[in-house]
Amino acid sequence: MRGARTLLLVLLAGAGPGLPGPASAAPVKLFEQAPVTIREVAPGVVLVDFGRVAIGNVLLRTPPVAGRVTVHFGEKLDGGRIDRKPPGTVRYGRAQVDLAEGRTLVVAPPADRRNTEHPAAVRTPAEWGVVLPFRWIELEGWPGALRPELVSRRAAFAATWDDEAAAFSSSDPVLDRVFELCRYSIKATTFAGVYVDGDRERIACEADAYLNQLSHYAVDPDVQMARDTFGW
Repeated sequence: MRGARTLLLVLLAGAGPGLPGPASAAPVKLFEQAPVTIREVAPGVVLVDFGRVAIGNVLLRTPPVAGRVTVHFGEKLDGGRIDRKPPGTVRYGRAQVDLAEGRTLVVAPPADRRNTEHPAAVRTPAEWGVVLPFRWIELEGWPGALRPELVSRRAAFAATWDDEAAAFSSSDPVLDRVFELCRYSIKATTFAGVYVDGDRERIACEADAYLNQLSHYAVDPDVQMARDTFGW
């Protein structure tokens, strides 16, 4: 995220019960990202688009009024609105927050059992709060207009990731988009400090890690995440 402001630098916390945490883990950061678009999709409902899916949560800077707001998180749209019942492991979440004048709130839905209760699930730092993959949020009940400076996403990526490390162009725009999809997918799944199976269960598996390692080497000159994953 070129120009994104670094918000927090932490190391990966321990793994689930019964498993040791990694001896070391690649440093990861939360980057604060501004919305790409904000638009009203129904009376009292605002859809915020951050442009791409990333794993993180939301910061709300409350206006000088009080009230309760419902926040929906989604990876998928259905008819221009966030899909409340997406298929498979596509994520949807919901949270309610009470606004308080002058406060900045970290907002996320409750933790997903699929990536917190499995004994092999890799834990993200407790300081972050709950994180999940999403591109869009919907806010119900926001008082007045939602200005861009009042909402942002905290997205987790490897701290050392270099967006300028790799480039690709061809005569086929579709192929160019495939490359960028693959490059960004590797970046987005560095959130845990070691390679995990995306957000399905957040478990480090050898086959997934080997594929991530080779792909990571093709787009970013970092070796620590692969080394630490296999060391773990």
